Amino acid sequence: MMLGKDEYYKATKPDGWDFQTGKTFNYAENLGKTLRILNQDPPVLCSSSVLHASKTALGVFVGATIPCRLFIVKGKPMISDSEKSGFKELTVLREIPPIDFD
Repeated sequence: MMLGKDEYYKATKPDGWDFQTGKTFNYAENLGKTLRILNQDPPVLCSSSVLHASKTALGVFVGATIPCRLFIVKGKPMISDSEKSGFKELTVLREIPPIDFD
């Protein structure tokens, strides 16, 4: 799947909640909405100062587990490493339907 400009993958728990806290945002309930992190600390990856997403579908598995849900989100990264980026806000564009390998 080819992502558009400023688009990223976001994995969540099966219930739609984020992996980091399980209570920050429910991405499934916020399709079409922009989510903003209220933490004003300087952006640091793998912290509560940013929302996380990845340019690759495999990159979302750093800190995530299966089963999960996968969303396409849009935003401008504040900080990045080779796997993930951190954002102060993300717009939840759509969910990627699950794949059944049976």
